Amino acid sequence: MAFFTRLFRPARASERRFSELVGPHIETMYRMAWHWTRNTHDAEDLVQDVLIRIVNRLDELEAADKPQPWLIRVLYYRYVDLYRRRQRSPVLPAEDCAETGFAAEAESSVMDKPDRLALAAQLERALTSLSDDHRDVVLMHDLEGFTTAEIAGVFGISEGTVKSRLHRAREKLKGKLHGSF
Repeated sequence: MAFFTRLFRPARASERRFSELVGPHIETMYRMAWHWTRNTHDAEDLVQDVLIRIVNRLDELEAADKPQPWLIRVLYYRYVDLYRRRQRSPVLPAEDCAETGFAAEAESSVMDKPDRLALAAQLERALTSLSDDHRDVVLMHDLEGFTTAEIAGVFGISEGTVKSRLHRAREKLKGKLHGSF
């Protein structure tokens, strides 16, 4: 996260205000970007791209009741745009084989706790077995703490659809994880 910290050394009042509004949400933006891209470098690039795009939209950001859902919505739409562009590209991107998800990130902090590492790996497998729509809703609601209304706003779907996806995703996760214990 030191990469993003360097971006926020504001000099002018507008830069300070932007930093105050966006700064507390950088880590959440990065985590969501990482979940979507599954790659550290792509996640950093995505967040940086969004920050560059919204720096001149300070009025919109200030007008938002809650800046975090607004920022995540912008991040998500930018991710979708870049994903579609990549899909149309005749050049295939090289995959970063070194990164394997939660288990790899957790490994450094829980090496002395093999049970927690095994649980992280099981959760990783269970989450990756979900569809993108179900996984995004679970991650945003249960991991990041977004409300169903905020998630509905981010993805442009009804709150009922969010609740349905959340319920179905939890049932699938319960089924996947139940056999593991």
